[in-house]
Amino acid sequence: RIFYNKITFYWHLFLENYLSYFSPVFWLSSGSGNTSYSNLPNFGLVYFWTLPFLLLGLKEIIQKSKFKFFILLWLFVGPVSAAITKDPYHAHRAVVLMGLFEILTAIGLIKLFKKSKIYLYLFLIVCLLSLSSYLFKYSFVYPVKHINGMSNLFNQSVVEVLKLEGNYKYVNLPERFELQSLVAFYQKTDPAFFQSATKDWQSRLSKRPDILYLDQLPNINLGKFIFKSYNWPDDANSDSLYLALVEKLPQKRHTLKIIYTNDQSVFAEIFDFRYDK
Repeated sequence: RIFYNKITFYWHLFLENYLSYFSPVFWLSSGSGNTSYSNLPNFGLVYFWTLPFLLLGLKEIIQKSKFKFFILLWLFVGPVSAAITKDPYHAHRAVVLMGLFEILTAIGLIKLFKKSKIYLYLFLIVCLLSLSSYLFKYSFVYPVKHINGMSNLFNQSVVEVLKLEGNYKYVNLPERFELQSLVAFYQKTDPAFFQSATKDWQSRLSKRPDILYLDQLPNINLGKFIFKSYNWPDDANSDSLYLALVEKLPQKRHTLKIIYTNDQSVFAEIFDFRYDK
């Protein structure tokens, strides 16, 4: 218990996540490695050629600028909000540092341009080549190799569910995808009501040392919305509306809406068990 406890676990996880946002491989080469929200896999968050100018800009700020304290504070405090989540190397959570890196790179470039205009022309050529490479991958490679990466399929699914939920006493949605946040967003749920529900979630989570995160907690309720893992046919009843991924569909159901991916394969279905309609 001295070496393995909640404090040491969370401190180690925080430190590992925090340091991941200073990884050159993450920023310049691999990125976050996923294809969601238009990320390009194996493509850095910043161009590789910007590194020397970024370092030059940082050196210039530290040596000569009166804003160096603010810049350093931004650099070292920026990853904290990302580090307290469960995942390292997350491109979307690293966005707080993007503005800083762009400012530092611009300062480094300006310092170089003042020496000779030939550097400006070289920069424009390199920048154009880098941009062309990115646009080619984004426009032609990405839509073919990662056709579903740009789809907000759960968003679409929840929107369709909310169009139908008024006719049902309960709405059942799959757990482990944090859909309670989407339901609250699209329903414009009162924040006070949402916060009151989270107290119950946190209380139940504290009694489950075998799980670490909220999205692993079974049977979360937000009003009439229940987020659970289905057990067919025990969970089938005529008072409920259901959303299930294609691999979790019951054999017998009354389908109301099918959610398709960009390549027209079935992602999920919205259904009930009212067979007379």
